[in-house]
Amino acid sequence: MTRLALFSAAMDVCDPELGGHASRVGAHARAIATRLGWDATRLEHLELGSALHDVGKLNVPPDVLAKPGRLDEAELAAIRTHPVEGLWLIAGVPSLAPALPYVLFHHERWDG
Repeated sequence: MTRLALFSAAMDVCDPELGGHASRVGAHARAIATRLGWDATRLEHLELGSALHDVGKLNVPPDVLAKPGRLDEAELAAIRTHPVEGLWLIAGVPSLAPALPYVLFHHERWDG
């Protein structure tokens, strides 16, 4: 099993409510990037980043991820760490390096 497949399987166990989320994100992102004229290499990096963008949720407490209803401030703070946590999880894997900006910045807003 590849590292990507291991991360994907772990994410499915960690947050089963998101079934298909990464695939949907990838499909939308690819459609937009294709319209923008991205080359094949850049599209491959985007697909990898789409698959891994929420990998940091592996380090968010399961009770926070599975909580029904609104999250309190501490729980929101835990969720908001998942991009940086994702960076730390995959940073040491050279084959996943192209995904790093997608993992780290997928919640950034255009206005900063």
